[in-house]
Amino acid sequence: MRLLNVKDPALNALQDDLAALKRDLNTLVTHVRSGAADGVQVARGQIDAKARRLYRDAAQEGAAGARMVGDRVARQPLIALLLAGGLGFLSARLLSR
Repeated sequence: MRLLNVKDPALNALQDDLAALKRDLNTLVTHVRSGAADGVQVARGQIDAKARRLYRDAAQEGAAGARMVGDRVARQPLIALLLAGGLGFLSARLLSR
């Protein structure tokens, strides 16, 4: 792309070099943008995987805790009944104020 119609070969070479530099810069910007988008997708996938692991671990811990309480109630039903009744009575007294 010639900006000036000059017969000076050095100026023509400089104009050609500038045009090539502009094309290379546009190509570089395009690659950087696509690389950044790819990086975001990778990071999103890693965060998603970690969130799923944390949820699974929390669900497993909750299930284990529920099993433990269930086993305790099955072994000592009278104590569990008295404890639940006492907590219910205290809660009712506190909420009625």
